[in-house]
Amino acid sequence: MGGITSVNHIGKIVTSPHYCRGAQIEIGRVIESAPMLNDRAQILLKTLVERYISDGQPVGSRALQQFSGLEVSPATIRNVMADLEAMGLVAS
Repeated sequence: MGGITSVNHIGKIVTSPHYCRGAQIEIGRVIESAPMLNDRAQILLKTLVERYISDGQPVGSRALQQFSGLEVSPATIRNVMADLEAMGLVAS
């Protein structure tokens, strides 16, 4: 699995990590104010955005496991990412 390659930010597909730098604060507010996301999904989405901004590369489930601090399996992370994709928050 290649990982998440773009982040949906208020209805726009973000394909450049350079674009994300200016929107980082807004993304944080969107994540924190999303009532449909549980704590684990919020942590994973925040970690995904941060890693994508810093590296500019697709972010895989193992990287999310390592950097999120959550003690869940990569399979669980992939399931949460699939839910986030179904909500339109990320694209793979």
